[in-house]
Amino acid sequence: MLEIALLCAGCHGMAGEGRAEVGYPRIHGQPPAYLERQLDAYADGRRQSIVMAPLAKRLGADERAALAAHFANIDLPVRPSTTPVASERGRELATVGDNRLRVQACQNCHGPEGMGQPPFGAALAGLDATYLEAQLRAWREDVRKTDPSNAMTVIARNLTENDVTAVAAYYASLRPLRLRGEPLRPSRPVPAMPSSNGGPVPTGRGAEGGAATQEGAQGPGGGPTR
Repeated sequence: MLEIALLCAGCHGMAGEGRAEVGYPRIHGQPPAYLERQLDAYADGRRQSIVMAPLAKRLGADERAALAAHFANIDLPVRPSTTPVASERGRELATVGDNRLRVQACQNCHGPEGMGQPPFGAALAGLDATYLEAQLRAWREDVRKTDPSNAMTVIARNLTENDVTAVAAYYASLRPLRLRGEPLRPSRPVPAMPSSNGGPVPTGRGAEGGAATQEGAQGPGGGPTR
């Protein structure tokens, strides 16, 4: 497991801080269940990567859960921001959505200010804008298939190219939750490395399949979880 963690660190940094210049996002502080789901997707082919897929396939389910917990609970020091300036359109899409386009507010599933919404709502605050744009296009083109509700695919297809750029810039401009010195709030007990994941993964609707939706425009995937 230590070997795999070191291999992952080669792409995402020793502390999961990411390497934006080559397209690897920050993974520290993400909900552990979210990271585990992504590793599962790399292992079974629902998400493609010439780097991550072979690594994930080498791990058993318990090892993937332990690796996810390892990176989810690493603290990082504050680093100066070099992010783009957010636009009002980006803020609007993130906090209110657009009923005309049938796009719900991003914060319904990703939490206020991009803080994340466990178990599966990824934290978006402070992620590189180029990476976020690439992921929205991957949803649009059906390259990413890790959302059982299909909400992210529909939403990405309804956004214009300008909207993709705007919402990505908005989240890139936000300071990550963990970098504010606030604790991670996991949705379930976090296993130590190596360990089991302690039970079945919750299911539901909304972005990434299990995230609850709350306020804001309710497009595809909106409404309470069921």
